[in-house]
Amino acid sequence: MSADPLEEDVMMSEFERSFDTATLSTSIDDLAERDVRADLAIVNRELPPSNHDWQAVERTITQAHASQFSNNGDRTWTFTGQRQRFTVTFDPQTYSDQPSLQFLTLGNPMYKRLSEDYRNL
Repeated sequence: MSADPLEEDVMMSEFERSFDTATLSTSIDDLAERDVRADLAIVNRELPPSNHDWQAVERTITQAHASQFSNNGDRTWTFTGQRQRFTVTFDPQTYSDQPSLQFLTLGNPMYKRLSEDYRNL
Protein backbone atom coordinates (compact mmCIF):
# COMPACT_ATOMS: atom_id res chain seq x y z
CA MET A 1 0.00 0.00 0.00
CA SER A 2 0.99 3.53 -0.64
CA ALA A 3 1.88 5.90 2.14
CA ASP A 4 -0.02 8.71 0.44
CA PRO A 5 -3.79 8.38 1.12
CA LEU A 6 -4.70 10.38 -2.01
CA GLU A 7 -2.56 8.15 -4.23
CA GLU A 8 -4.08 5.11 -2.55
CA ASP A 9 -7.60 6.41 -3.27
CA VAL A 10 -6.72 7.03 -6.93
CA MET A 11 -5.24 3.54 -7.32
CA MET A 12 -8.22 1.88 -5.61
CA SER A 13 -10.58 3.89 -7.79
CA GLU A 14 -8.78 2.73 -10.95
CA PHE A 15 -8.74 -0.83 -9.65
CA GLU A 16 -12.50 -0.81 -8.92
CA ARG A 17 -13.23 0.82 -12.28
CA SER A 18 -11.41 -2.03 -14.05
CA PHE A 19 -14.03 -4.42 -12.61
CA ASP A 20 -16.86 -2.20 -13.79
CA THR A 21 -15.60 -2.00 -17.36
CA ALA A 22 -14.31 -5.54 -17.77
CA THR A 23 -16.85 -7.82 -19.36
CA LEU A 24 -16.56 -11.51 -19.79
CA SER A 25 -16.23 -12.45 -23.40
CA THR A 26 -18.55 -15.44 -22.87
CA SER A 27 -21.24 -15.70 -20.25
CA ILE A 28 -22.10 -18.87 -18.37
CA ASP A 29 -25.42 -18.98 -20.22
CA ASP A 30 -23.62 -18.87 -23.56
CA LEU A 31 -21.31 -21.68 -22.50
CA ALA A 32 -24.25 -23.79 -21.29
CA GLU A 33 -26.13 -23.16 -24.52
CA ARG A 34 -23.14 -24.19 -26.63
CA ASP A 35 -22.69 -27.30 -24.49
CA VAL A 36 -26.35 -28.28 -24.87
CA ARG A 37 -26.22 -27.71 -28.64
CA ALA A 38 -23.13 -29.90 -28.91
CA ASP A 39 -24.77 -32.63 -26.82
CA LEU A 40 -27.92 -32.51 -28.95
CA ALA A 41 -25.85 -32.79 -32.12
CA ILE A 42 -24.28 -35.98 -30.74
CA VAL A 43 -27.58 -37.42 -29.51
CA ASN A 44 -29.40 -36.69 -32.77
CA ARG A 45 -26.62 -38.03 -34.95
CA GLU A 46 -27.71 -40.87 -37.23
CA LEU A 47 -26.27 -44.14 -35.98
CA PRO A 48 -24.69 -46.47 -38.51
CA PRO A 49 -26.75 -49.57 -39.16
CA SER A 50 -25.74 -52.62 -37.19
CA ASN A 51 -24.83 -55.80 -38.97
CA HIS A 52 -26.82 -57.66 -36.28
CA ASP A 53 -30.58 -57.28 -36.28
CA TRP A 54 -32.56 -57.91 -33.11
CA GLN A 55 -33.87 -61.24 -34.45
CA ALA A 56 -30.32 -62.59 -34.80
CA VAL A 57 -29.43 -61.40 -31.31
CA GLU A 58 -32.64 -62.95 -29.94
CA ARG A 59 -31.94 -66.26 -31.66
CA THR A 60 -28.32 -66.38 -30.48
CA ILE A 61 -28.99 -65.51 -26.84
CA THR A 62 -32.10 -67.66 -26.40
CA GLN A 63 -30.52 -70.70 -28.06
CA ALA A 64 -27.32 -70.37 -26.04
CA HIS A 65 -29.34 -70.17 -22.81
CA ALA A 66 -32.22 -72.43 -23.85
CA SER A 67 -32.80 -73.77 -20.35
CA GLN A 68 -33.31 -70.23 -19.01
CA PHE A 69 -35.63 -68.88 -21.73
CA SER A 70 -39.16 -69.95 -22.57
CA ASN A 71 -40.91 -68.40 -25.56
CA ASN A 72 -44.22 -66.70 -24.70
CA GLY A 73 -45.11 -66.50 -28.40
CA ASP A 74 -45.72 -62.74 -28.59
CA ARG A 75 -42.10 -61.68 -29.13
CA THR A 76 -41.59 -61.93 -25.40
CA TRP A 77 -39.67 -64.49 -23.41
CA THR A 78 -39.67 -65.55 -19.79
CA PHE A 79 -36.13 -65.58 -18.50
CA THR A 80 -35.51 -67.57 -15.34
CA GLY A 81 -32.37 -66.39 -13.62
CA GLN A 82 -31.02 -66.85 -10.14
CA ARG A 83 -34.20 -67.02 -8.02
CA GLN A 84 -35.92 -64.48 -10.29
CA ARG A 85 -38.10 -64.50 -13.39
CA PHE A 86 -38.23 -61.71 -15.92
CA THR A 87 -40.41 -61.16 -18.95
CA VAL A 88 -38.07 -59.86 -21.62
CA THR A 89 -38.04 -58.87 -25.27
CA PHE A 90 -35.40 -58.22 -27.88
CA ASP A 91 -37.81 -56.39 -30.20
CA PRO A 92 -37.75 -52.56 -29.98
CA GLN A 93 -41.40 -52.25 -31.10
CA THR A 94 -42.61 -54.76 -28.50
CA TYR A 95 -40.69 -52.86 -25.84
CA SER A 96 -42.18 -49.58 -27.06
CA ASP A 97 -45.67 -51.09 -26.74
CA GLN A 98 -44.93 -52.70 -23.35
CA PRO A 99 -42.28 -50.65 -21.50
CA SER A 100 -42.69 -52.77 -18.36
CA LEU A 101 -40.69 -55.53 -20.09
CA GLN A 102 -36.95 -55.91 -19.71
CA PHE A 103 -35.49 -54.79 -23.04
CA LEU A 104 -32.48 -56.97 -23.74
CA THR A 105 -30.23 -54.74 -25.77
CA LEU A 106 -26.64 -53.52 -25.55
CA GLY A 107 -27.23 -51.08 -22.68
CA ASN A 108 -28.95 -53.61 -20.41
CA PRO A 109 -26.64 -55.19 -17.76
CA MET A 110 -28.54 -58.49 -18.07
CA TYR A 111 -27.76 -58.55 -21.81
CA LYS A 112 -24.10 -57.91 -21.07
CA ARG A 113 -23.96 -60.80 -18.60
CA LEU A 114 -25.74 -63.18 -20.99
CA SER A 115 -23.41 -62.16 -23.82
CA GLU A 116 -20.36 -62.79 -21.65
CA ASP A 117 -21.76 -66.18 -20.62
CA TYR A 118 -22.30 -67.00 -24.31
CA ARG A 119 -18.66 -66.23 -25.10
CA ASN A 120 -17.56 -68.53 -22.27
CA LEU A 121 -19.56 -71.53 -23.58
